[in-house]
Amino acid sequence: MEQRTIRPNPFCYLIGFVVIVAGVGIAVLGAFPIMEVFQAGELRGGGAARMASGAAVVFWGMFVLTMGRIIWRGARRRGWKDRFGRLFMIIALAVVGHALQRFLTSMTFDLESLTEADLSAGYVPFLMLAIPAALLYAVGTKMAKERDDLIEVSTSINM
Repeated sequence: MEQRTIRPNPFCYLIGFVVIVAGVGIAVLGAFPIMEVFQAGELRGGGAARMASGAAVVFWGMFVLTMGRIIWRGARRRGWKDRFGRLFMIIALAVVGHALQRFLTSMTFDLESLTEADLSAGYVPFLMLAIPAALLYAVGTKMAKERDDLIEVSTSINM
């Protein structure tokens, strides 16, 4: 029996490419404040807060790039399970990005006065958002039958 090849959806390629390029652009824009802080040598106080804000933008760029990759890879796939799986993956990435941005921008970056309470006030809300998002991402990868090379490598190392 001859297997039918699925023609790729050029719309998914186009949207995926645009989103990937946007993610790279966002990450590059977020790197500028980080470089300015390092060049000025002001790693304490306001400089650290600007650096954390720049890092949050860089992370958003990487999340957007990954969303574009998910859309790009969906060009050769069909079916409602695949589309909903990819949608779950993109929603999960957006939630993790939001949680990470909240964590990075809510911290007080005066290192002399940083306490355990400050840390827990930042990472507890992050974990409350990131853990369900990670589970949603896992469900999405199963539904879309998407391979994740990082998960496969870590599983093969731990076994």
